[in-house]
Amino acid sequence: MKFIVKFVLFILIAVFSSACHKEASLVIDANRIVDVDVECHTFDGSTKTIQLKVLDVTIDSVKKIFSELFKNNFPIYDACCYENRNIVNGATSSLHAYGAAIDINGYINPYYNVQRGTSSILPKRFVNRTKDEKEIRAALEARGMVDESEARFTVSAIMQEPDSDDWYINREISRRGMITPREAKIFEKYGFTIWGGVWRQPMDFMHLQIPRKLAENLASVSKEEGDIIWANHLLIIKWHIILKKKLVNMKKEEGEAMLKDHLSKCQYDGYYLAAADKKETTAICVKDCRRKISYINAVLRRNDRYKNRIHN
Repeated sequence: MKFIVKFVLFILIAVFSSACHKEASLVIDANRIVDVDVECHTFDGSTKTIQLKVLDVTIDSVKKIFSELFKNNFPIYDACCYENRNIVNGATSSLHAYGAAIDINGYINPYYNVQRGTSSILPKRFVNRTKDEKEIRAALEARGMVDESEARFTVSAIMQEPDSDDWYINREISRRGMITPREAKIFEKYGFTIWGGVWRQPMDFMHLQIPRKLAENLASVSKEEGDIIWANHLLIIKWHIILKKKLVNMKKEEGEAMLKDHLSKCQYDGYYLAAADKKETTAICVKDCRRKISYINAVLRRNDRYKNRIHN
């Protein structure tokens, strides 16, 4: 009996970490992975400190991300970053193997295989809710949650209504601890520009990462060189976000053309603005972004003046 219990817990831990993964070959020097402590709210209204292992150049960004989540009272029962493994059901190294991806609240933000209609969530929907709760609690304990109050409130938050069977796949229903575009924008602002929640296949709602080519580039250089590239990346993202907000004021065709032209200036390559690789190309990208923003502002002012003349 004890063997069966231990075996079930082992399976729960494997799936709770995002599904069944295979350990990958090291893709980055172990010294480049560092610990960072972040504070977060829990589901019972208290706070706790969790430790993440992250890529060294991202440490300040990760601190700022979790600081904003904390200010927004976003509850977190579990978050993980570095894990030396491949992507789910694949032979490619996961971004977690670079310490460049973060998973948050896996039960509430599941990995969902759209084609197969399967999810990483355990337990699978049982008729016996008591059994559901026991399996969730066992998984939480296996992940190191020992505080009884936190465990009780977390299980309560994770469990859905008796007549619900979507297990958090229906993202139109707002729930505590759910990653939404609001949280994704916080990650984007600090360099983690990719959210698995907008992927078509699979949909990975818990998962936020930096672009793969950026991670590979950062892993291939020294920490000092990586700091420069990461700073360039953040600078470009800052102006890129401002530009995208401004573009919504333009006619669709013109806005799309301007964005396409801007991305070419920034050497857009598979979600990665490769201009960040060098100081010179970063300057070109930022200059182009600021020039387009100035142009849009001028257009908006001209339109406002035109409207005022009509009304007067």
